[in-house]
Amino acid sequence: MTRRLYLMRHGETLFNRQQRVQGFSDSPLTERGAEQGRRAGILLASLGIRPDYFCCSTSERASDTLEYCMQGLFGEVRPYDRYKGLKEFNRGVFEGEPLYLMPKDHAVRNTYFLPFGGESDDASLERLSATLTQVMLADGHETVLAVSHGGVCHLFMDCVREGGANERIGNCSIMVYDFEPDQADASAPGAGFTYREMILPEAVEGWSW
Repeated sequence: MTRRLYLMRHGETLFNRQQRVQGFSDSPLTERGAEQGRRAGILLASLGIRPDYFCCSTSERASDTLEYCMQGLFGEVRPYDRYKGLKEFNRGVFEGEPLYLMPKDHAVRNTYFLPFGGESDDASLERLSATLTQVMLADGHETVLAVSHGGVCHLFMDCVREGGANERIGNCSIMVYDFEPDQADASAPGAGFTYREMILPEAVEGWSW
């Protein structure tokens, strides 16, 4: 039976505002980021979406976003799990540096950070996909809300979506995927997942972020 994954990027952080590399490193949500999380939850509630399982990366900006989202969705924080596999890609010594130092071309960026203590884009995608597959295969996980990060979310969408992904993934954007358990393969990134749409909370009428 088809399952549903709502994969959300965290809310705005201090490093986002300062245009700094924010991979394995962390910085706090801004007031705007906290409000984005709450409003994403309110939007999910308005759409009648009630996940039965919640998880996020081990980065604080992701867990804080999820908690604010649940407050908007339910009026309270409910139990959730944290997974290192959902973290942003590791950029080694470039963590915290200005974003303009990041190579733009994927073919260059993929392995660029390995000599500097970082990881490849391919490795980031593999661990994210394997973790999401593990989560989606678990008993009772029919509708899942997972909070992760813009870079790895874009890699995953580009892997799953036919023709690649060109959209910008803004803070608290929610990517919707169907998941077929009988097609899953943890060793094959994206296997079993089908991209459906992106929900953009900032596009809701009357909301100004």
